[in-house]
Amino acid sequence: MSARTFGAVLKREHGQTSAEYLGALLLVSVVIAAVALTDVGSRIEYHARILVCQIGGGTDCGKVAGNPDAPALTQCITRSSDKSIQGSVKVLVFKLEGGVEGVYRVAADGTTWVTLKANAGAGLEFSTPGVEAGTDEVQASSPKGEFSVTGRGEFARTWKFKSEDDAHSFINHMVDKVIAQADPIPNFLQGADDYDPPDQDSDTIYGGVNVSGGVSGGGGSVSGGVEAGLGAQFYANGDKTYFFRAKANVKGGYESFGGSGDGTITIGVTYDKNGNEKSMTVLGVGNVAGGIQLTGDGLTGVMKAISGSSQAGKRVEFQSTLDLTKPENRRAARAFLDGRDPVTGEPVDLATATSDLYHRFDVDAPTNVRLYDLSQTDVGVDVDGSVLGFSAQYASHDASLTDAWFDPGPGGFQQWYDCSMAVND
Repeated sequence: MSARTFGAVLKREHGQTSAEYLGALLLVSVVIAAVALTDVGSRIEYHARILVCQIGGGTDCGKVAGNPDAPALTQCITRSSDKSIQGSVKVLVFKLEGGVEGVYRVAADGTTWVTLKANAGAGLEFSTPGVEAGTDEVQASSPKGEFSVTGRGEFARTWKFKSEDDAHSFINHMVDKVIAQADPIPNFLQGADDYDPPDQDSDTIYGGVNVSGGVSGGGGSVSGGVEAGLGAQFYANGDKTYFFRAKANVKGGYESFGGSGDGTITIGVTYDKNGNEKSMTVLGVGNVAGGIQLTGDGLTGVMKAISGSSQAGKRVEFQSTLDLTKPENRRAARAFLDGRDPVTGEPVDLATATSDLYHRFDVDAPTNVRLYDLSQTDVGVDVDGSVLGFSAQYASHDASLTDAWFDPGPGGFQQWYDCSMAVND
């Protein structure tokens, strides 16, 4: 081979090698970009930390934060508190009621929601006052009972803040504003009544029917009720959620001990501002508590109508959200809501539609469950006359997170460490 031929071959090989290097560099760049712009990087980091822990002989290496499949921390409510005042007036069997409630919720990332609610209702209440008879040696009594059917309406406005400090500032300003407006003597040096609250995050309207009843006597009492209704929530960004809500509660006591339990489930469908389905969400809350109760039994006058309780227990909350922008999820949801397959137009029986929707939630809906310590205090007065009666009650419920789990869809439930650890931070 001549020197000229050898040089030409070497030049071709050198050019080919440069092209290969360029292709390899391009491939590496694409891989780096994919890792940086997707959740692949966070997944690698999460599993790498577990691997390093295992190599180092650590225990419980899976108990680390940063799981990329975990829900957003805005869904991790670490603390909640609600205070309410409720009153009613009864004339014969006709009953009017109303009240106000404030709800305060804090998420693990600091997001804080403040909700103010106002409700009113009207209905019928039938009661038997009970009869006491006997002598000093022998006493006999018949139990007191009541049954009511009430239509209720509620309006709620919610403000969302980035931190608790912002929420506290809002609350303080609103309190000062109310006091200033209620003061009949104007104070020109004080600008509290000039405070303009920020725009709300959402407004909610709800209407439902409540059926309740109870019986008491001989030192013991038991009562319960159910409620169902429809509502809508309108968000500042134009989204709106239409929902169905069902509630049930039971309460019982004997002498100075009482217990209570209640549950609420809400099923809602959220639409964007253009009317397109975004998601279907199922929310659930359950409370169980027990503790001391005080009644006016044995007292006279108005004091006999006073009661109060202080109870401790547990609360569980769950949230499951199905993405309706996916065709298969949207089809199952529409068949459940409309009773007809949106693709074929054929009728679908409720059992089949429910089974299909449950399957979509099971395989594709992120779900989280949170457990709380619960403390609740109730103080009230209830005067039930034969013609005119009235009642008033103050209630305070506080919940603090103790543990949390999540299910990303496939794979089942696992510990939600980012949420649980936020309580101790």
